[in-house]
Amino acid sequence: MFKKLTLLIVMVFSILVLTSCSSKDNTQTAIGGERELLLLEKETTAVTVYYATLDEKYLVPLTFSVNATREAAKVALEKLLAGAPNDFVKSPLSADTKLKDVYAQGEIVFVDLTKEFSQINEEYARLASAALAATVLPLLENSQMQLLLNGKPYQDVGSVKLSEPIKEGPINPVSPIGEDQPYIVYYFGDQQAQYMVPQSAPVNKDDAEYKAEQTVKAILKGPKSDSNLYSSINKKTKLLALQVSNGIVTLDFSADLLDYSGSSAEENVLVKSLLYSLTSIEGIDAVQILIEGQIKEYLPAGTDISTPLKAVEKINVVA
Repeated sequence: MFKKLTLLIVMVFSILVLTSCSSKDNTQTAIGGERELLLLEKETTAVTVYYATLDEKYLVPLTFSVNATREAAKVALEKLLAGAPNDFVKSPLSADTKLKDVYAQGEIVFVDLTKEFSQINEEYARLASAALAATVLPLLENSQMQLLLNGKPYQDVGSVKLSEPIKEGPINPVSPIGEDQPYIVYYFGDQQAQYMVPQSAPVNKDDAEYKAEQTVKAILKGPKSDSNLYSSINKKTKLLALQVSNGIVTLDFSADLLDYSGSSAEENVLVKSLLYSLTSIEGIDAVQILIEGQIKEYLPAGTDISTPLKAVEKINVVA
């Protein structure tokens, strides 16, 4: 009887040990398996990094020139963690947060940060995780990002699921957008009219002309009064006609479009709002502006609109 009891205890102990080892092995495979370097096929000399607006409501992309590199994801992260580059934006991360490691396993990018990142509340956690994903994932073929804290999965912060992989998603959505739902991106100026800030909104069809029309309607409607975002387009402006052909969207506006002070700063916001927004739509590479059906040579502050305005490759360039 004693031998049988002893044997039973040994068997139970062995099962517990094996289960524990198996669990450790699975964890090790998930986090400490074979790592892949995050390298682009070709060198790049520019990276786009996402910061917070001064009121901490939105993300704003800034583009930096960098030394030619294939490690764009690491360089972009280091830029983000270095803090705000000027007084027009804020860092969305806790001060003194450092990057310990960044690597990929399969479709997941692992971003390992120091403990300072944990000094964050729920609202900032949402902004910080979105900034990290928007900065890293567009540079890579990987579709998800997992945050680590000193090599271990990060815990959730309130309702923000930082313990789970984060997918790249719409920036600054004005309303919920389904995972497979088409959406548009349109831009307004920040509260200093220094940088252009994207907003995303769901639409019903993934058609270039339809999306262009919805985008212009959103721009003409303007930002919400409590958003601290800025539009220089007169709200009386009407879209008289819109057509997409051969990569060019032609917009025919009422003469109210020209009704602003004529300053170069206002005109810069007007032009960039239309250009950034419409060329973000697949199939549109340039914007032709008409006034009351006619081609005008210049806007009041001197922008040449006699020919289509081409897409801008780099957004919010930091000198």
